[in-house]
Amino acid sequence: MATHSNPKAARGGHRSSATKLIAAAKTELDKGEGGSLVVMGVLLNKLTEKLSKIRVLDEIIVEAMDDGEEIQAETLAQDDKAVEIGLVIADLNAAVKGHLHEAENEQENKKVQSFTKLPKLELRWFSGNPLMSIQHLSNNLMPQLADQIWQM
Repeated sequence: MATHSNPKAARGGHRSSATKLIAAAKTELDKGEGGSLVVMGVLLNKLTEKLSKIRVLDEIIVEAMDDGEEIQAETLAQDDKAVEIGLVIADLNAAVKGHLHEAENEQENKKVQSFTKLPKLELRWFSGNPLMSIQHLSNNLMPQLADQIWQM
């Protein structure tokens, strides 16, 4: 990663962007089943990217600090923001998996509903004489086809 002349400023930009993404994610999550799976997926990816960038910048900032109390306060602030982003990521992940699970269930239900029980077929006893079968066809089922066969 490129070194930053002011890592706190860079982290501030990423945190601001993450806050906007969190607001958009909460709005989408509040829609419930009406929320867009695509939008939630994009927000999930972007928030995951932001969290990793913020963590890298957090490490750079802490390494540059000398005062122990300052490091402790900075670490607590970093953890608070990481937890906030992580909770939204977990909610988005659960919502996306829930939508996918519902879609799979709908597909399974459609498959189950498309199968219907067919009526039982009644097969007549066959004596083994093909002429009798043709005669049966000619008398009962397909007189025209049977006539063509007899003419052969």
